Order: sequence, then structure tokens, then C-alpha cells
Amino acid sequence: MDEPAGLARSLAGAPGLEEARAAIARSTFCLQAARALIGERRPIDLSGLEAEIGRLCAGALALPAEEARTLLPSLSALCEEIDEAANALSRARSGPG
Repeated sequence: MDEPAGLARSLAGAPGLEEARAAIARSTFCLQAARALIGERRPIDLSGLEAEIGRLCAGALALPAEEARTLLPSLSALCEEIDEAANALSRARSGPG
């Protein structure tokens, strides 16, 4: 990693590549757990998830393009998890089924 760029990200509070990967993993796990709870008709608390994903996206944008591209498959999978959680919530609101 280019040292000045890394220092700039660090000073700005933007995560590096490994931190971004860890944030993707945390967010994915949180969404998977939420879907399981939704399926059991149990309450969920996703407070903070939007902010976490916002920080993740900002951090990914701050990465050098070459590094950021390596996150695309896992970011795409995270988007699918978000869609699945939204679909599960929609189904749960529609009633039993």
C-alpha cells in the first residue's frame, strides 16, 4: 500500500482493505442472523447497520481502485443479503406463510 495514501485514510478514519473485509463479514453475519430471527417471528434490531454499511462504503471509496475492486464480489454478496433480509421482512409483514 502507498504509505501517504494509507496515512491519509488512517487520519480520515477510513478503513483499509482488511478493515473493509471485516466490516463486510460483520454486516453479512448480522443480516443472516436477522433473517433467521425474522423466520422465527422474533424481533430484530438492525440499528447501527445502516451506519456500519455507510462507513464501509465510504472506506471502500477511499481505497485505491485496485484494492477496492477486490471487494466487489463480497460487496455484491452483501447486497444480496440486504435484498434477502428486505424480502423476509416483507413476507413477515404480509402474514403467516
